[in-house]
Amino acid sequence: MLRDASAAPEAERALGLLSEKVKRMFSRFDGVLFLGSFALGLVIHMYMLTHKMINLDDVGGMYEDLEFALTSGRFLLGLLSGMSASFSSPWLNGVLSAFFLAMGVVFTLKLFGVRHYLSAFLLAATMIGFPVVASTLTYMFTAFEYMFALAFAALGAYCIAKERIPWLLGGSVAVALATGCYQAYFPFAATLVLTSCMLDLSGGRWDNDWKRGMLAAVKYVLALALGMVLYMVILKICLLAKGWKLTNYQGISNWSDITPAVMLERAGLAYEKFFAFYRNDDALFLDMLPALAWISMGAGCVLVGRGIVKSRGWRAPVNLLLVAACVALFPLGSALSYLMTDEFVHHVMKYSFVVTLLFPALLADRLTLPPRAAAGTAHGARRKIAVRRALTATFAALLLVAQLLTGYEGFLVSNRAYFMMDMSRKNASSYFDRLVETITLQEGYTPEREVALLGQHRAEIWIPEVYMTGAAIGNTLLNIYSLRMYLVYYHNFWLKPPSWEKQEALIASAEFQEMPVYPAEGSVRTIDDVIVVKLHPPYEPFA
Repeated sequence: MLRDASAAPEAERALGLLSEKVKRMFSRFDGVLFLGSFALGLVIHMYMLTHKMINLDDVGGMYEDLEFALTSGRFLLGLLSGMSASFSSPWLNGVLSAFFLAMGVVFTLKLFGVRHYLSAFLLAATMIGFPVVASTLTYMFTAFEYMFALAFAALGAYCIAKERIPWLLGGSVAVALATGCYQAYFPFAATLVLTSCMLDLSGGRWDNDWKRGMLAAVKYVLALALGMVLYMVILKICLLAKGWKLTNYQGISNWSDITPAVMLERAGLAYEKFFAFYRNDDALFLDMLPALAWISMGAGCVLVGRGIVKSRGWRAPVNLLLVAACVALFPLGSALSYLMTDEFVHHVMKYSFVVTLLFPALLADRLTLPPRAAAGTAHGARRKIAVRRALTATFAALLLVAQLLTGYEGFLVSNRAYFMMDMSRKNASSYFDRLVETITLQEGYTPEREVALLGQHRAEIWIPEVYMTGAAIGNTLLNIYSLRMYLVYYHNFWLKPPSWEKQEALIASAEFQEMPVYPAEGSVRTIDDVIVVKLHPPYEPFA
């Protein structure tokens, strides 16, 4: 069969055009930023990626394909889990997490038009070291899927900000996929879009024409709304295909019951929690955060004000009102998770809060030194120009130092949590090694013998508390639904529990009531042919 000679040049031409489009979309700067961000992700979170920590949910999901996540509204989670062979390997999931996290950094900084390497890498360090990432990595069995959600939320925001219809539609699809991995990354996409709109309006992107600015803002809102609609449609189709229903986890099955009054109440809570986060009310950060947060917020205000001055935005009052509306909505966008649920908002749901901390380097990146004095310029004028250059350079340097400290704060907080988790893991291992040995040394013990662990394990805690979702230590490390699998996976001990009725009878028995609490002598004994371990109250049957 003769080869069509004309087909080869056409194919080469098409590939050439595609190559040119890719080059225009992704510059050398983007490539260096991606590789550097990927390396930063590995370095900052190396401790977590090279140790298998204990997390009460991760114990149960260690070899899980995550298909169950569909009933929590995360239709894409199970499909993506195959990329890590559906098991919770710290290194494999960690490398994938670093990859998608770097991807999210690149699209975020492209959205904001960052131009300089120093500011770009300081921003990358802040985004990668943000403790919410560490909190997410403690749930290693879902970590890279959530980082996928982060990356596609940033991609969606980047596409939406392009404003053209094909880009808007692509952005909606990306937002739907991000939400399908984890709903908490929709607020991140919304916050990025809102911040981009705020900076563009103040910077005169639409020549201070409020009608064009308003039209763009409406397109952005519709694109985000379309993303949520696509998410709901895909989720509904997946649930129907499986014949399943949504659980009530975090109130996701009750969205249709939300009234305007409830939404208004949640909006007020969102504003309150926005400022509480940066006051460090939940003790997640070290003492530097409140000061750094105020610096960041101040830099954001200067960034907006500088854009208005440069674009002469004061001449367009309606446009200024739009800018003011964006500024007023910014806390609500960042804390949008509080509108989406009627339950406690965990740290893993708060990545959108990182945007507030990016303003120092964003402002520094946009500062330009005044041109040097031309030859023949009067001495007084040269001196004024030199002073202006020195002040601008000093201001930029101070902003970059603030950004560096913000990133380093996240690095410290994350690795402090990893270290405490590691120490707590070793403490727990020692505790349960002794417990398992005590059980197996009971007279007549066989693997088929019923064993009842009644109560909650308690040990003397010498490790400082870590206030980070997922980074549980000491007595909160394991609970009733993770303890049994922990003993199987980490101690090779299969525990065969008696029936609930039998456990309730044991708890009510006089012999159990008289037993001391483990590890005291007599805290492990055989009652009605069941090896009973009396831990600390409350006492309740377990599966």
